[in-house]
Amino acid sequence: MVTGPTSRNCKWSDYAKKDCPAYIGAFEKAYWHQGGEAASENVTIADMRGCVTCPNATKAREVKQLVRQSQRTGVLDLAESNLGDDGLSDVMDVLAGSKSVTELFLDDNEITEEGVKELVSVLEDRVPIKRLSLAFNNLYCSGVERLAAGLRSANHMLHLSLRDCEVEVDGACALAEAFANGACPRLLSLNMRQNLIQNEGVTEICKALENHAEVTALDLRENAFKADGTAAVAKLMAMSSSLKMVAICRNASGDAGAKSVATAIRRNKTLLQVWMQDSHINDAGGEEIANAMRENSLINKFDLRLNMIDPSYMRAVNQRTAENRKR
Repeated sequence: MVTGPTSRNCKWSDYAKKDCPAYIGAFEKAYWHQGGEAASENVTIADMRGCVTCPNATKAREVKQLVRQSQRTGVLDLAESNLGDDGLSDVMDVLAGSKSVTELFLDDNEITEEGVKELVSVLEDRVPIKRLSLAFNNLYCSGVERLAAGLRSANHMLHLSLRDCEVEVDGACALAEAFANGACPRLLSLNMRQNLIQNEGVTEICKALENHAEVTALDLRENAFKADGTAAVAKLMAMSSSLKMVAICRNASGDAGAKSVATAIRRNKTLLQVWMQDSHINDAGGEEIANAMRENSLINKFDLRLNMIDPSYMRAVNQRTAENRKR
């Protein structure tokens, strides 16, 4: 078990491509370190991941040291460190006004709406956070609504993860409203996996992202939506000139949702990966997707596992993605 904080200096390329200590799932890993940083950019990493026995005052002092190194890009990893709302408040007090810290991991820290208030004060203070992960915290809709207000000032934000934050429809709609009103104009990836935003929440988020011309990755897995929600995702897919990866696994998309996606991939010219594992698709939907993939020369991964479709459709899709990978 980690007992205390550590800090190290390196180049951006070493951190982002080789030695990143953070746990990020396969989906996020492909995009999390995308941004404008040069490979040679100097980075300081304050690593307090898993420091559950370290007092919050010690963590705050470490953050203060990070902020002082204003000539280097700062990365702050406080994931799984038993921070809580009080600890987050201590850290945010020190972080306020920083112009160098750009990456903030706060995963799995028992943060609630009260803690989000402190985070919002930092975002509104124009701290240039590019990457923010609040995954596995108990934000609920009220916390996300507060966060959405702060995101209106987050002009630097590239990647946002709210995975498994107990978000339901109202929270998703508040987030969508913020995006629609110009929040996070440079957003590249959004992770809303393992929430409960249902058809309405998905529809509002996708509608809001239609005007975010740089979004490349969208994770909506396990959100209890059905064909109507999938149709909203498909509409975004069809319109987007930037999306490369979309994940909607383990939602009840069904054959109607599969048909919507099939139509979208005939129109989209940028998608590289689509994940629809365990999406309640049967033969009718499988045939639609297989036929659409015959016209697609870009998608190199289309995950249709755990759907009840004829193996011939699965083979046709897999054959086409294999051909596309060789192009």
